[in-house]
Amino acid sequence: AMTMANRIAVMEAGRIRQIGTPDEIYEQPNSRYTAEFIGSVNLFNGKIDKDEKDFVTIVCPALPDPIYVAHGVTGFEGMDVAFALRPEKIKITKDEPDMPHNKAHGSIEDIAYFGSHSVYHVRLDGGMKLLCHFANRRRWDSEGFTWNDKVWVSWGDLEGVVLTS
Repeated sequence: AMTMANRIAVMEAGRIRQIGTPDEIYEQPNSRYTAEFIGSVNLFNGKIDKDEKDFVTIVCPALPDPIYVAHGVTGFEGMDVAFALRPEKIKITKDEPDMPHNKAHGSIEDIAYFGSHSVYHVRLDGGMKLLCHFANRRRWDSEGFTWNDKVWVSWGDLEGVVLTS
């Protein structure tokens, strides 16, 4: 459906969960169900800490610092949410990123090479496992990452989606 349709309806138990173009469904899912149904996704469970017009912060037990999103969500502080982050939106580096938020330390548990891309399984220090996808521009073009390497993961302020349902 993602490659053939210009409009998709995601259904669960006979009810429509979301209707949109393939990129809308993938990039802006409106629920956990849709986010998990269409493609791979990392889901961080947490609570809204601050919800302002220009940003929201989400406290997540799996991360050392709150997730920062560069827009408000018109929820309320203390609300349970999930933060959906697609694996290709995550950057892996050996050195700590020079950014104040949206980063965590961990180690590479597994690497799957698929020819056109590689999938890294990173176990964060807090215990959560993240999937990270990278296109292989040239053979093993990945800063020389290998199993058990200590790494940092990071993502931009607008890379994920806050899910309230």
